[in-house]
Amino acid sequence: MKKAFISIIITLITISAFAQKKSTQFIFNAGVQKAGMYEDGGYQSNNCSEGCFPLNQTSNLSFDFNVLYQVQSRTTNLKLVYGLGINQKSWTEVWINTQGLGPINMPYHLQKNLTYMGIFYGINYDFPLREKTKIVAGSLLNPEILLSSGNNDSFNSVAGSIRMTLGLEHQVSDQIAIRLTPFFQSAVMNYANTPLFIGTQKSRNTYTPYAFGVNLGIVFKRIRD
Repeated sequence: MKKAFISIIITLITISAFAQKKSTQFIFNAGVQKAGMYEDGGYQSNNCSEGCFPLNQTSNLSFDFNVLYQVQSRTTNLKLVYGLGINQKSWTEVWINTQGLGPINMPYHLQKNLTYMGIFYGINYDFPLREKTKIVAGSLLNPEILLSSGNNDSFNSVAGSIRMTLGLEHQVSDQIAIRLTPFFQSAVMNYANTPLFIGTQKSRNTYTPYAFGVNLGIVFKRIRD
């Protein structure tokens, strides 16, 4: 996985070095996502010493914002993409208490909200449909920095994912376009601390989230000679 990650970075740097600028664009995106877990029900986000365990985990709808800068090649429809974003991964867990304080064997709900700042680097490619409309397909590397986890130290402060996009863009004027971009994002590393100490017991903790989402964006275009 690390070798593949490094190879992608080297390829993108090489493309960047030889690309000749034709135009640049700023894209301001706002949208929603729903983050799931590959190991549904198996991730313990609470440091519970004994007597409790999660019954199930349900994804919640959460926000996704990003600002992207695109540089288009002079001779092709290939674009290099850089950007920053902020998103939240949210879910609700149902736990059951088998001993200790509170009602025994009674389920209770716990909502988790993780806020991340993301750095984007990748490529987009345009597939023209009509004079003012095109499909935009892209692949973005997305290192993420944890900003807030609700005072929970079960998560790594730095993680990484890859985002695949397939959007529809319509030009409304010479400098402005509207873009609708569905996306799928998948972790390429463990977002959780491992091993995790639950009480005095050492346990491997795995959190590799994925997300489906959609962004609505405004594209500001600048033509270069």
